[in-house]
Amino acid sequence: MLLSYLTRAASSFEVVNPDPTEGPTYLPFAVRDKVQAYLEENEQEKLKQIIATLFPQGDSVFPNDILPNNIAVFCTLLKISKGKWIKYFRRHKSLSDDKLPFDPTSKPPNWPEDTGDPAFLEKFCEEQWKFCVPVICQPFADQHFPPETILPIVYKKSLNSGGSATLWLIKLHPAYNQLISENEKADSADTFVLKTYFTAAAPTSYAREVEAFRRLQQDGGDTGIIGFHGSFTRGNTHNVLLQYADKGTLEDYFRNEIPPVEPEEIIQFWEALFKIIDALRRIHQTQPDGGAFIFHGWHQDVKPENILVVSNGSENTSEWEFKLADLGTSHFKRVDASRQDSTASDSYGTRTYGAPECYRPDERSVHDKLRVGQNVDIWSLGCVYSELARWMKNQYPGVQAYRRERRGEISKIPEFRDADCFHNGDAMLTAVRESHRKSTTNLRTGDYITKAVVERMIPDMLDISLARPTAEKLWYKSKSILAEARQELNCSNYPASGERRASRSVMSRSQTVPQDGPPAPPNPPPDISPPQSPTSDGSYQQEEIPYRPKRRSQHGRGDPDRISPLQSPISTDERWSVEEALEWKRDRKDSGIQKPIPNPQLHDRLRKRDHVFLIDDSVTMTPHWKRVTRVFEALSYILKDVDPNGLDLSFTISGDTLKKTKRTSKLVEMVKSRSKRLKGTTDMNLKLTEILVTYQTELEKPKGFFGKPILPRNLYILTDGVWEPNCDAAAPITNLVNKLIKLDKGRVQVGIQFISFGENTAALERLDILDSGLGLKPDIVDHEPSDGDVWKMLLGSTNDYYDSQNEQQQTHTAFSQEDSSTRTNKDYT
Repeated sequence: MLLSYLTRAASSFEVVNPDPTEGPTYLPFAVRDKVQAYLEENEQEKLKQIIATLFPQGDSVFPNDILPNNIAVFCTLLKISKGKWIKYFRRHKSLSDDKLPFDPTSKPPNWPEDTGDPAFLEKFCEEQWKFCVPVICQPFADQHFPPETILPIVYKKSLNSGGSATLWLIKLHPAYNQLISENEKADSADTFVLKTYFTAAAPTSYAREVEAFRRLQQDGGDTGIIGFHGSFTRGNTHNVLLQYADKGTLEDYFRNEIPPVEPEEIIQFWEALFKIIDALRRIHQTQPDGGAFIFHGWHQDVKPENILVVSNGSENTSEWEFKLADLGTSHFKRVDASRQDSTASDSYGTRTYGAPECYRPDERSVHDKLRVGQNVDIWSLGCVYSELARWMKNQYPGVQAYRRERRGEISKIPEFRDADCFHNGDAMLTAVRESHRKSTTNLRTGDYITKAVVERMIPDMLDISLARPTAEKLWYKSKSILAEARQELNCSNYPASGERRASRSVMSRSQTVPQDGPPAPPNPPPDISPPQSPTSDGSYQQEEIPYRPKRRSQHGRGDPDRISPLQSPISTDERWSVEEALEWKRDRKDSGIQKPIPNPQLHDRLRKRDHVFLIDDSVTMTPHWKRVTRVFEALSYILKDVDPNGLDLSFTISGDTLKKTKRTSKLVEMVKSRSKRLKGTTDMNLKLTEILVTYQTELEKPKGFFGKPILPRNLYILTDGVWEPNCDAAAPITNLVNKLIKLDKGRVQVGIQFISFGENTAALERLDILDSGLGLKPDIVDHEPSDGDVWKMLLGSTNDYYDSQNEQQQTHTAFSQEDSSTRTNKDYT
């Protein structure tokens, strides 16, 4: 009983390697909270039954011997058929849950001696990992986990791989995430970036970055540095857990956003960017470590790709924050506090934004160790601000034009190596000065700060090394410029923002200021990002790919007159609406006569299959819930007699489930009862992974549980398609298809049918892409609106004929598996 529950309802999976080309790797684990709730429900009835089965004579074992301190131990013992040993384990704290995991090479204190099984400890240790998943909580710095540890990482997607580390976008199972308090949690509270060092220098790079973050954390407050949530090693991997920047990098911001137009917004924009100065100020001089010494630090890789953008859940861009990232090249050195500056070896950071003193003119000097001061960071930030000023005037095409202007001037310097930097090997380029002139000529009315930044800050930052200001001096100058801008705004006659404000969230580039470069490429469709390609300096930029969304008719059925010559049209009497299906059900029940189902030959195609329903019960489904109930009532009644095992029902948010039942009245009542309890947002990737990976595991076995064969399965997902940001539903589907290919199973083995509600354009495009844009063979996914054809809802995911119905015969961009699951990458390296 308990083992069956653990295998299904209470299980989740760590995503170790999501790459389908190498074979995705999942490690199953039991969610402790679900197991405990299962054992405690109905006044511990199920636990009492298990104890009674193990100890029919009584033997003085009670539920509180297991709850709450011995749950993992008890489950492990049951898993290895040693459940009766809980009577012994309960007496020794050294054998309780908080002492797990045990070491198979060293018996824990009080381990039983005369067990009759010399491999008892070895078996226990092998199974224990599924039940002792660590809770991730603060402090979480430099934690060490054995290589067998299962971590609660339930979503994992590669963001970038290069240099010395791989970046992953991950989600922690909410039951195991205590890094952020409940009061501070937002929609993306369980989302983080995991940086994994993998080269021979991993221990050194990892130690350097962790030290940098921990030293800077001592200062507290808003540091202008990306959030550090902890670090850990597992086996020989070295990992840093970082804040998730949901709006990407400053380079993404250049490309995707438009400059602020209101005076206060312009000031707020520069104020937010000045936080990077504060970040460098903290890095350059950390708190005293006792005595006459302080720690001086260097970042040495300041560039747009290492400045990240965090929205904090706001759609107002003026409230977004800019954070300095990638402290992997940073290093600290203890120096005498009486010294004003110190030098260190150059860490081979950015070349484009690198200072002249970091320039290596030829191959022979490329590996030379140069002595550089902390003000190399000031130069790099000055370059970033220089491009920002051009963006303020001419948006992203202006930045692109500025980069071409620098390359043009540098190309005339014989044998110069750095193609688009800001210097000629000694001093600032003429193209840089000319760009500053362009940036400040005819500024928009109400911009009281950009001219001061360009004329009073950036030239000092791009001066020769000895003349550059320290971060401390630059920080105070930025405060002075901000104060002067606000004073000038207050003294001006500029209209209040409410009289002039345009909604920046809906403005496009074509609606704003003139451009001095080629027109910007179109934005990609929602949740679909173009692939990346490396640029000359090793960073990545996006390539635009065309996208033509599937056209819809009024009812989402396409054009019925457009039929392939190889297909015969579905006759009018074969099309069956939900309303017609419900009327058939009422007639059948009211008359007491088993009225035949229309088109019984189609109904027969659904026999001898498992039929599983997953219903999106997030808050966005509220206006559709009556329709959801009607659609589910119709479909479940049609299917109840063809599924030999009975129907399964689960939800994306609620833990309520019904398994293997043919009582459709009970199923429909459960759906109705959810109507006043809709809440939260749906992570469709997480739910699909839980369902599909469990089925994959069953498929790999020759027979199912109790010797029954594994039936083909249809999964019906009722949703509006409005899911959490960065919710990559394509990945688990792609993994399943790859598994089907490996097992030589065709499309009839599994079908995934999305049934959509509402008219959210972006959400419907998302579902269309999952249907027709993944380029998967076999194609196991179909999408039909809730007012569409019932037979297509039931057969579209497993039948080529029905899958092809209602789709326009038009050229549709084919997305590769990689492209369709890609999201906008965030470069933390």
